[in-house]
Amino acid sequence: MRRTLRTLFLRMLLIGCGSPNAPPVGFLNETLHSTSDLWAIWTTAQNSVAKRVDMNPMQRFLYGAPANIRAGDARALAALPHQLRVAAESDVLSSVLFAATRDFRADPTGLIACPQPCSVRYAVAYS
Repeated sequence: MRRTLRTLFLRMLLIGCGSPNAPPVGFLNETLHSTSDLWAIWTTAQNSVAKRVDMNPMQRFLYGAPANIRAGDARALAALPHQLRVAAESDVLSSVLFAATRDFRADPTGLIACPQPCSVRYAVAYS
């Protein structure tokens, strides 16, 4: 009897100390896109990363760098957004881009600034 009570108490304690619930699956949509559009973009990105990853598309396009293509990772197909914030970000002005990189692009540049700890200063803006 004593052992049964101890086991029951331990089970209740473990249930009470379980990990907190994960946030709900989905997006915090702060864009003009519909949520179904965001899901379509997410699914396309998952499939792309699961097949192969192009590590340097901008360098290849801008500077003719050799391709750096890596094998995909099927784990990407299981990744889900948990209250992922999606918001609009303004393009970097061509004058700012030129001052920082000496690379001229007409406005809109199609690039956004990447905050630290990002490994690049600017990235392609997608919409």
